[in-house]
Amino acid sequence: MLGLPGVTSGGLVIPYPHIDPKYVRVRMDRSDGRAKFLAPQGRGAPVYDAVTATGAEADGPLVICEGPVKALALVSAGIRAAGLGGAETGLDKERKLDHSFSFLEFRSREVLLLPDADIVDNYGVMRGQARLAAAILRGGTDLAVRLARLPGPGKQGPDDFLADHGAERLGEVIAGARPVRPREFAANLGDIGKEERTSEITRLLDDKFFFVSLIVWGEPEIQVVRHL
Repeated sequence: MLGLPGVTSGGLVIPYPHIDPKYVRVRMDRSDGRAKFLAPQGRGAPVYDAVTATGAEADGPLVICEGPVKALALVSAGIRAAGLGGAETGLDKERKLDHSFSFLEFRSREVLLLPDADIVDNYGVMRGQARLAAAILRGGTDLAVRLARLPGPGKQGPDDFLADHGAERLGEVIAGARPVRPREFAANLGDIGKEERTSEITRLLDDKFFFVSLIVWGEPEIQVVRHL
């Protein structure tokens, strides 16, 4: 199907029906030293629209997670979901939203990012999520973006969390999503009491994603946050 030599294992074929020209990825049963997913050569992985792929009915904000299988698990729980195919999926070489993002349907003016739990220590994922959030906010989409964080351990994804804790608990995690832009992280510091502000500042200083986001947004954002 993909025209790749030396493939010695079967796998789960994941079609992307919303993408033209035709695109599929294959999740291998065994990697045999190769990548876990195989895809057409010379083409970057597009964003996977799990709602269109399944024909499911799901309302609410679009939740973007780290892979198509995880997105399918979310859709099975009634959550509108899309899946990335890598840390920089959805971005072109100029770090703007790529063509595949235009196929997604938004029924809410909000997008929620739901990476795996290991984002707390995975710089590549932190940077990719921050870049995707910045591209959405800068792209004239009029969408708000928030980040939901799964508790550990390790690389637990939303599909694992859903299986272990159920849809209601996952819904609580999603409901607790926070803004992704640094100035929004810090904007409420002047409106809370001294003790609470001290606690919030301590939390921000311990938050690696906050600092990665500052780097992604650049000097103008740093100056805004400095004066909040």
